[in-house]
Amino acid sequence: MSLISRFDYGRMVIDRPPAISILDNSLDPGSFSVKRLISSRRLWLSLVVICALAFAHMVSAHSEATRSSPKDKSTLDQAPKVVSVFLTEKIEIELSKLQVFDADGDTVHKGKTTCSENLKTMSILMTDIGSGSYAAKWEVVSVDGHKTSGAFSFQVR
Repeated sequence: MSLISRFDYGRMVIDRPPAISILDNSLDPGSFSVKRLISSRRLWLSLVVICALAFAHMVSAHSEATRSSPKDKSTLDQAPKVVSVFLTEKIEIELSKLQVFDADGDTVHKGKTTCSENLKTMSILMTDIGSGSYAAKWEVVSVDGHKTSGAFSFQVR
């Protein structure tokens, strides 16, 4: 590193080579610039955050029950022919199921779980049941791959 000496208005001035700032490499515009890189990273980070916020509802789209038929903890005069659960999100019917059990834990439904066209309602046909307490248990996999489950109960007089 050489120093350049010169006289300026009667004083000796020692010029040093210009220091290269780590944040601004403006001496050679074609070379790598950390400042440009930081700006580029900020741009990409901003885009990632905007996309994450825009699609957050898709990420958190777990299918939950909004209601059931019969209603949870209801008492019925007649046994239901069909038990259904209504969900907030579309489900993968092949990976989801609805089952109904009596007080002894025996299944009281027949056939496979069916699903509505909008993929948000699961139903199952019931066998002829008498009076007693019943529990319906559901397990679903929503179209985004998240698993959720729940249960509701009802009684028949």
